[in-house]
Amino acid sequence: MPIPYIATIVITGICYMVNVPGGKVVSVVMPNGEHGIPASTASAIPPHYIFIKYLKNQTMPNPTGEQRRSPNFTFSETVDMPGGTKKVFEWAVILLHAEKVTLATGTSSLDINQAKTTPGGPTCTSGRCNVPPIEYPKIPDDRQPYSKIIDRKTACPQCSDIPTAYLTPGAHDSVVGARLDLTDGFLASGAFKKGEKCLWAFRPQEQGGSEPTPRALPQMASLDVRTANNTLTITFQFFDTSTTAPLKLQGSDTSRLVAIIGNAPLSDILGIDPPMVENTDEHFQLYYRLISGHIDSHPIPNKYSAECYTVSITNGNCPPMQQQ
Repeated sequence: MPIPYIATIVITGICYMVNVPGGKVVSVVMPNGEHGIPASTASAIPPHYIFIKYLKNQTMPNPTGEQRRSPNFTFSETVDMPGGTKKVFEWAVILLHAEKVTLATGTSSLDINQAKTTPGGPTCTSGRCNVPPIEYPKIPDDRQPYSKIIDRKTACPQCSDIPTAYLTPGAHDSVVGARLDLTDGFLASGAFKKGEKCLWAFRPQEQGGSEPTPRALPQMASLDVRTANNTLTITFQFFDTSTTAPLKLQGSDTSRLVAIIGNAPLSDILGIDPPMVENTDEHFQLYYRLISGHIDSHPIPNKYSAECYTVSITNGNCPPMQQQ
Protein backbone atom coordinates (compact mmCIF):
# COMPACT_ATOMS: atom_id res chain seq x y z
CA MET A 1 0.00 0.00 0.00
CA PRO A 2 1.54 3.36 -0.99
CA ILE A 3 2.57 5.80 1.72
CA PRO A 4 0.04 8.68 1.74
CA TYR A 5 0.96 12.29 1.11
CA ILE A 6 -0.10 15.12 3.40
CA ALA A 7 -1.92 18.11 1.91
CA THR A 8 -2.53 21.19 4.09
CA ILE A 9 -5.57 23.47 4.12
CA VAL A 10 -4.89 26.78 5.87
CA ILE A 11 -8.01 28.47 7.31
CA THR A 12 -7.46 32.11 8.21
CA GLY A 13 -9.24 35.40 8.68
CA ILE A 14 -12.85 35.86 9.78
CA CYS A 15 -13.84 32.20 9.95
CA TYR A 16 -16.31 31.02 12.63
CA MET A 17 -15.63 27.36 13.40
CA VAL A 18 -18.59 25.50 14.88
CA ASN A 19 -17.78 22.23 16.63
CA VAL A 20 -20.80 20.12 15.74
CA PRO A 21 -21.84 17.88 18.69
CA GLY A 22 -20.19 14.48 18.49
CA GLY A 23 -16.79 15.81 17.45
CA LYS A 24 -16.95 14.43 13.89
CA VAL A 25 -17.58 17.69 11.99
CA VAL A 26 -16.36 21.26 12.30
CA SER A 27 -18.45 23.63 10.19
CA VAL A 28 -16.55 26.75 9.12
CA VAL A 29 -19.00 29.62 8.56
CA MET A 30 -17.66 32.75 6.89
CA PRO A 31 -19.77 35.92 7.24
CA ASN A 32 -20.46 38.03 4.18
CA GLY A 33 -18.40 41.21 4.54
CA GLU A 34 -18.04 42.20 0.90
CA HIS A 35 -19.57 45.63 1.41
CA GLY A 36 -17.61 46.46 4.54
CA ILE A 37 -19.13 47.73 7.76
CA PRO A 38 -18.62 51.00 9.65
CA ALA A 39 -16.65 50.18 12.80
CA SER A 40 -17.53 51.36 16.28
CA THR A 41 -14.22 53.23 16.43
CA ALA A 42 -12.81 55.94 14.18
CA SER A 43 -11.91 53.69 11.25
CA ALA A 44 -14.12 51.46 9.13
CA ILE A 45 -13.97 47.75 8.33
CA PRO A 46 -12.93 47.38 4.69
CA PRO A 47 -14.67 44.90 2.38
CA HIS A 48 -13.74 41.30 3.15
CA TYR A 49 -13.65 38.63 0.46
CA ILE A 50 -14.01 34.89 0.96
CA PHE A 51 -11.38 33.16 -1.11
CA ILE A 52 -9.36 30.09 -1.99
CA LYS A 53 -5.74 30.87 -2.81
CA TYR A 54 -3.30 28.38 -4.28
CA LEU A 55 -0.05 28.26 -6.24
CA LYS A 56 -0.65 28.16 -9.98
CA ASN A 57 1.99 25.45 -10.41
CA GLN A 58 -0.11 23.19 -8.15
CA THR A 59 -3.04 23.17 -10.57
CA MET A 60 -3.55 19.57 -11.64
CA PRO A 61 -2.82 18.99 -15.34
CA ASN A 62 -5.97 18.68 -17.45
CA PRO A 63 -5.05 16.79 -20.63
CA THR A 64 -8.66 15.78 -21.43
CA GLY A 65 -10.03 19.32 -21.11
CA GLU A 66 -12.63 18.50 -18.45
CA GLN A 67 -14.49 21.39 -16.86
CA ARG A 68 -12.52 22.92 -14.00
CA ARG A 69 -13.13 26.01 -11.93
CA SER A 70 -10.98 28.90 -13.10
CA PRO A 71 -9.52 31.53 -10.77
CA ASN A 72 -11.07 34.98 -10.62
CA PHE A 73 -7.60 36.49 -10.84
CA THR A 74 -3.90 35.66 -10.60
CA PHE A 75 -0.94 37.65 -9.33
CA SER A 76 2.80 37.43 -8.72
CA GLU A 77 4.56 37.90 -5.38
CA THR A 78 8.31 38.31 -4.87
CA VAL A 79 9.44 36.84 -1.54
CA ASP A 80 12.73 36.98 0.35
CA MET A 81 13.96 33.42 0.76
CA PRO A 82 16.45 31.91 3.23
CA GLY A 83 20.02 32.63 2.22
CA GLY A 84 19.28 36.11 0.92
CA THR A 85 17.75 35.07 -2.41
CA LYS A 86 14.41 36.14 -3.85
CA LYS A 87 11.74 33.99 -5.48
CA VAL A 88 8.63 34.86 -7.47
CA PHE A 89 5.46 32.95 -6.56
CA GLU A 90 2.54 32.83 -8.97
CA TRP A 91 -0.81 32.71 -7.17
CA ALA A 92 -4.36 31.96 -8.30
CA VAL A 93 -7.42 33.16 -6.35
CA ILE A 94 -11.04 32.01 -6.45
CA LEU A 95 -13.61 34.30 -4.82
CA LEU A 96 -16.58 32.57 -3.20
CA HIS A 97 -20.16 33.88 -3.16
CA ALA A 98 -22.94 32.02 -1.32
CA GLU A 99 -21.24 28.64 -1.67
CA LYS A 100 -20.68 25.45 0.28
CA VAL A 101 -17.16 24.10 -0.20
CA THR A 102 -16.30 20.40 0.16
CA LEU A 103 -12.90 18.71 0.32
CA ALA A 104 -13.28 15.44 -1.56
CA THR A 105 -10.87 13.35 0.52
CA GLY A 106 -12.77 10.07 0.21
CA THR A 107 -12.68 9.31 3.94
CA SER A 108 -14.44 10.60 7.05
CA SER A 109 -12.32 10.75 10.18
CA LEU A 110 -11.68 14.12 11.81
CA ASP A 111 -8.98 14.26 14.50
CA ILE A 112 -9.02 17.47 16.55
CA ASN A 113 -5.54 18.14 17.89
CA GLN A 114 -5.02 18.14 21.67
CA ALA A 115 -1.27 18.77 21.99
CA LYS A 116 1.66 20.44 20.25
CA THR A 117 2.85 18.22 17.41
CA THR A 118 4.02 18.29 13.79
CA PRO A 119 2.20 18.45 10.41
CA GLY A 120 0.02 15.42 9.86
CA GLY A 121 -0.34 14.70 13.57
CA PRO A 122 1.32 12.26 15.98
CA THR A 123 0.46 9.18 13.89
CA CYS A 124 2.16 10.66 10.82
CA THR A 125 5.69 9.59 11.76
CA SER A 126 8.62 8.98 9.46
CA GLY A 127 7.88 6.21 6.99
CA ARG A 128 4.11 6.44 7.53
CA CYS A 129 3.45 9.70 5.66
CA ASN A 130 5.08 11.78 2.97
CA VAL A 131 5.18 15.37 4.28
CA PRO A 132 6.95 17.55 1.70
CA PRO A 133 8.07 21.02 2.81
CA ILE A 134 5.88 24.05 2.16
CA GLU A 135 7.45 25.90 -0.75
CA TYR A 136 6.11 29.33 0.25
CA PRO A 137 8.06 30.45 3.36
CA LYS A 138 5.44 32.82 4.84
CA ILE A 139 3.00 30.06 5.81
CA PRO A 140 3.69 28.94 9.39
CA ASP A 141 3.89 25.17 9.80
CA ASP A 142 3.38 24.74 13.55
CA ARG A 143 0.64 22.51 14.98
CA GLN A 144 -0.74 23.67 18.31
CA PRO A 145 -3.86 22.45 20.16
CA TYR A 146 -7.07 23.36 18.39
CA SER A 147 -8.44 24.52 21.74
CA LYS A 148 -6.18 27.60 21.56
CA ILE A 149 -8.53 29.12 19.00
CA ILE A 150 -10.54 31.70 20.94
CA ASP A 151 -13.96 30.43 21.99
CA ARG A 152 -17.11 32.52 21.59
CA LYS A 153 -18.00 32.20 25.28
CA THR A 154 -14.61 33.66 26.24
CA ALA A 155 -14.49 36.43 23.66
CA CYS A 156 -18.12 37.54 24.07
CA PRO A 157 -19.94 35.92 27.02
CA GLN A 158 -23.07 37.99 26.34
CA CYS A 159 -23.38 36.79 22.74
CA SER A 160 -25.44 33.81 21.63
CA ASP A 161 -24.38 30.78 19.64
CA ILE A 162 -24.78 30.99 15.89
CA PRO A 163 -28.40 30.49 14.70
CA THR A 164 -28.98 27.03 13.28
CA ALA A 165 -30.21 28.60 10.04
CA TYR A 166 -26.73 29.97 9.35
CA LEU A 167 -25.34 26.42 9.34
CA THR A 168 -27.61 25.63 6.38
CA PRO A 169 -27.89 29.01 4.65
CA GLY A 170 -30.47 29.42 1.93
CA ALA A 171 -30.26 30.78 -1.57
CA HIS A 172 -30.82 34.41 -0.62
CA ASP A 173 -28.97 34.61 2.65
CA SER A 174 -27.09 37.90 2.96
CA VAL A 175 -25.25 37.18 6.22
CA VAL A 176 -23.33 33.99 5.38
CA GLY A 177 -20.91 34.21 2.46
CA ALA A 178 -19.63 30.63 2.40
CA ARG A 179 -19.43 27.42 4.44
CA LEU A 180 -16.85 24.65 4.63
CA ASP A 181 -17.54 21.43 6.54
CA LEU A 182 -14.43 19.67 7.86
CA THR A 183 -15.07 15.94 8.16
CA ASP A 184 -11.64 14.40 7.60
CA GLY A 185 -8.04 15.09 8.54
CA PHE A 186 -5.97 16.42 11.42
CA LEU A 187 -7.21 19.81 12.66
CA ALA A 188 -4.94 22.09 14.69
CA SER A 189 -4.23 25.76 15.37
CA GLY A 190 -1.09 27.68 14.52
CA ALA A 191 0.63 30.86 13.36
CA PHE A 192 1.18 32.47 16.75
CA LYS A 193 2.96 35.77 16.42
CA LYS A 194 6.34 36.05 18.16
CA GLY A 195 6.14 32.51 19.52
CA GLU A 196 3.02 33.28 21.61
CA LYS A 197 4.60 36.37 23.18
CA CYS A 198 2.13 38.60 21.36
CA LEU A 199 -0.82 38.81 23.75
CA TRP A 200 -4.32 40.21 23.17
CA ALA A 201 -7.02 41.32 25.61
CA PHE A 202 -10.72 41.34 24.73
CA ARG A 203 -12.25 44.75 25.42
CA PRO A 204 -14.65 46.28 26.24
CA GLN A 205 -16.35 43.73 28.47
CA GLU A 206 -20.11 44.03 28.39
CA GLN A 207 -22.39 44.72 31.36
CA GLY A 208 -19.51 44.93 33.79
CA GLY A 209 -18.17 41.43 33.16
CA SER A 210 -14.62 40.51 34.05
CA GLU A 211 -11.98 40.71 31.33
CA PRO A 212 -10.51 37.34 30.31
CA THR A 213 -6.79 36.81 30.84
CA PRO A 214 -4.77 38.21 27.91
CA ARG A 215 -3.70 35.45 25.57
CA ALA A 216 -1.93 34.64 22.35
CA LEU A 217 -4.27 34.13 19.41
CA PRO A 218 -3.55 31.64 16.62
CA GLN A 219 -3.93 33.34 13.27
CA MET A 220 -4.90 30.15 11.46
CA ALA A 221 -6.39 26.72 11.76
CA SER A 222 -4.62 24.04 9.74
CA LEU A 223 -6.19 20.89 8.37
CA ASP A 224 -3.80 18.15 7.23
CA VAL A 225 -5.46 15.54 5.02
CA ARG A 226 -3.98 12.32 3.67
CA THR A 227 -4.08 11.77 -0.07
CA ALA A 228 -3.10 8.59 -1.89
CA ASN A 229 -1.69 10.29 -4.97
CA ASN A 230 -0.77 13.79 -3.75
CA THR A 231 -3.89 15.34 -5.27
CA LEU A 232 -6.96 17.08 -3.85
CA THR A 233 -10.33 17.87 -5.40
CA ILE A 234 -12.37 20.78 -4.01
CA THR A 235 -16.05 20.91 -5.00
CA PHE A 236 -18.58 23.73 -4.81
CA GLN A 237 -22.34 23.95 -4.40
CA PHE A 238 -24.17 27.26 -4.34
CA PHE A 239 -26.69 27.88 -1.58
CA ASP A 240 -29.47 27.56 -4.18
CA THR A 241 -28.15 23.95 -4.71
CA SER A 242 -26.74 24.60 -8.20
CA THR A 243 -23.17 23.45 -8.76
CA THR A 244 -20.10 24.55 -10.66
CA ALA A 245 -16.92 22.84 -11.85
CA PRO A 246 -14.42 21.55 -9.25
CA LEU A 247 -10.90 22.73 -8.48
CA LYS A 248 -8.20 20.05 -8.73
CA LEU A 249 -4.76 20.51 -7.18
CA GLN A 250 -1.60 18.43 -7.15
CA GLY A 251 1.53 18.63 -5.01
CA SER A 252 5.01 17.23 -5.62
CA ASP A 253 7.74 15.45 -3.69
CA THR A 254 9.45 18.79 -3.05
CA SER A 255 6.42 21.08 -2.55
CA ARG A 256 3.49 20.22 -0.28
CA LEU A 257 0.03 20.73 -1.70
CA VAL A 258 -1.34 23.80 0.13
CA ALA A 259 -4.60 25.74 -0.28
CA ILE A 260 -5.45 28.83 1.77
CA ILE A 261 -9.14 29.37 2.51
CA GLY A 262 -10.06 32.58 4.26
CA ASN A 263 -12.05 35.77 4.66
CA ALA A 264 -9.98 38.94 4.42
CA PRO A 265 -9.52 42.33 2.74
CA LEU A 266 -8.09 42.26 -0.76
CA SER A 267 -4.76 43.71 0.41
CA ASP A 268 -4.28 40.74 2.73
CA ILE A 269 -5.12 38.27 -0.02
CA LEU A 270 -2.47 39.94 -2.18
CA GLY A 271 0.05 39.78 0.67
CA ILE A 272 0.41 43.55 0.98
CA ASP A 273 1.43 44.32 4.56
CA PRO A 274 -0.35 47.26 6.24
CA PRO A 275 1.69 50.43 6.76
CA MET A 276 1.59 50.36 10.56
CA VAL A 277 1.23 48.11 13.59
CA GLU A 278 -2.42 47.61 14.50
CA ASN A 279 -3.32 47.94 18.18
CA THR A 280 -6.89 46.68 17.82
CA ASP A 281 -8.51 44.12 15.54
CA GLU A 282 -11.68 45.94 14.50
CA HIS A 283 -12.33 43.39 11.75
CA PHE A 284 -13.24 40.95 14.54
CA GLN A 285 -16.59 42.74 14.68
CA LEU A 286 -17.64 40.90 11.53
CA TYR A 287 -18.15 37.80 13.70
CA TYR A 288 -20.98 39.60 15.44
CA ARG A 289 -23.00 39.56 12.23
CA LEU A 290 -23.35 35.83 12.92
CA ILE A 291 -23.85 35.73 16.69
CA SER A 292 -25.47 39.04 17.60
CA GLY A 293 -28.16 41.35 16.31
CA HIS A 294 -25.64 44.21 16.15
CA ILE A 295 -21.87 44.51 15.78
CA ASP A 296 -21.12 47.60 17.90
CA SER A 297 -19.68 47.59 21.42
CA HIS A 298 -18.82 43.88 21.61
CA PRO A 299 -15.33 42.85 22.77
CA ILE A 300 -12.56 42.85 20.17
CA PRO A 301 -8.86 41.95 20.46
CA ASN A 302 -6.71 44.77 21.84
CA LYS A 303 -2.94 44.46 21.75
CA TYR A 304 -1.73 43.81 25.30
CA SER A 305 2.02 43.18 24.88
CA ALA A 306 4.72 44.89 22.87
CA GLU A 307 5.78 41.61 21.24
CA CYS A 308 3.57 42.07 18.18
CA TYR A 309 4.10 43.26 14.65
CA THR A 310 2.19 44.10 11.51
CA VAL A 311 -0.78 42.05 10.38
CA SER A 312 -1.20 40.24 7.06
CA ILE A 313 -2.75 37.05 5.75
CA THR A 314 0.41 35.03 6.39
CA ASN A 315 2.00 37.24 9.04
CA GLY A 316 -0.91 37.34 11.48
CA ASN A 317 -4.35 37.88 10.00
CA CYS A 318 -7.59 38.22 11.98
CA PRO A 319 -7.89 35.14 14.19
CA PRO A 320 -10.48 32.42 13.64
CA MET A 321 -13.06 31.92 16.41
CA GLN A 322 -14.67 28.67 17.53
CA GLN A 323 -17.97 27.67 19.07
CA GLN A 324 -17.65 24.64 21.29
